[in-house]
Amino acid sequence: MSDETKRILQKIPVERDENGFWSHPDILHFWQVEMKGAEHCNAVEWEELERRASIKTQIVHLESEPMEHPAYVSYFDNGNLDISEWDPAPPPGWWLIDIGDGDDGPFAVWATHADAA
Repeated sequence: MSDETKRILQKIPVERDENGFWSHPDILHFWQVEMKGAEHCNAVEWEELERRASIKTQIVHLESEPMEHPAYVSYFDNGNLDISEWDPAPPPGWWLIDIGDGDDGPFAVWATHADAA
């Protein structure tokens, strides 16, 4: 990174909105100018974000939950876009950087420092 100090994305408290969505506010510091968001970037751009932020990421989808999970039923069966009942657990040592809705349904993105992965 060309900055005089290398920024590393850190774990912060998560404050999800009324629909259960949240994005780490500092993630924007690591996007290339031409990037518009995780749902609009390709694998190479995402790898660049990981490199710049000194993190590794892992994604989990609501659709991987049991079909009887309340958030699964609410979203997939009832068409409710509120995912606040979904509270996926991170792997040990990882933290949430994004929870939202994309083309493939709700997702959560976990991160850990690259040297810890």
